[in-house]
Amino acid sequence: ENLRSVREREAASAQRTIDSLNKSLADALKEARRERGSASDLKLEVASLKRQVEPFKRKVEVSEAEKRRTEEFRARDVSNLQNLLANEREERAREAVSYQKRLDDTNELLRSAREAMGEMRTGHVKELHRLEKGMVAATQAIFGGIR
Repeated sequence: ENLRSVREREAASAQRTIDSLNKSLADALKEARRERGSASDLKLEVASLKRQVEPFKRKVEVSEAEKRRTEEFRARDVSNLQNLLANEREERAREAVSYQKRLDDTNELLRSAREAMGEMRTGHVKELHRLEKGMVAATQAIFGGIR
């Protein structure tokens, strides 16, 4: 009988262990089902979010392409403006050289004209002095004969 009671106790203990394991297994299965449902929900949510994000990704790609194109246009415009400014500076420099040459030529003509005027004045003054001496001599001759 002792053996029997030990066996019954062992059987009861084994049964409690089996029942406990069955309950744990049942709980684990419930949790797994709940997790699987949750994972399925998460997968659906991720797929939905991906669908929502896709148009934004395309918009970002288009915006980045437009930004690059705008930067290229801006760089080209800046380069063109720099070239135009350089050409304008060169043209202004050529004009300045041309104006300086014309000014130098005009100054030279003015100097030559002043020299010519000076020579003309000197020549006229000499001629006036010669005529004056002649008149004085003629006047003296005329009035010298009357005395």
